Amino acid sequence: MKEKHIYIIGSKGIPAKYGGFETFVEELTAHQSNKNLKYHVACLSNDIQSNFIHNGADCFNIPKKNIGPANAIYYDLAALKYSLKEIEEKNYKGAIIYILACRIGPFIGHYKKQMKKLGITLMVNPDGECEIIWATRQKPDFMRVYAA
Repeated sequence: MKEKHIYIIGSKGIPAKYGGFETFVEELTAHQSNKNLKYHVACLSNDIQSNFIHNGADCFNIPKKNIGPANAIYYDLAALKYSLKEIEEKNYKGAIIYILACRIGPFIGHYKKQMKKLGITLMVNPDGECEIIWATRQKPDFMRVYAA
């Protein structure tokens, strides 16, 4: 089976330091058993853009901007742009972009055409449902496929 690339945007990143979505991503990558899945995780950073590996996931730092409450929207959009650029440059066919706590809903339409052209599947978890899933160990169908 060919490697499947999954980009996770919307948490503050891993290693988990906060809870909620960060713990979900930490657990997802730490308990990965399907070696054909390659996770790419956006991480909020106070310094320059760099990449590192954690739990086998390719983590990419997005530098924080000092723009107040708009920082969360900037961070998600910067992570999305980074993901789209990398998917296109590396020709990752059938990639998935999974957005947690979707704060960029009003802007996503601008990127849909590019996603379609690149064959990207967009998945969104707009609330804290993932916290309940990990706490109870119940997994919806898409997680059985991608987290198993």
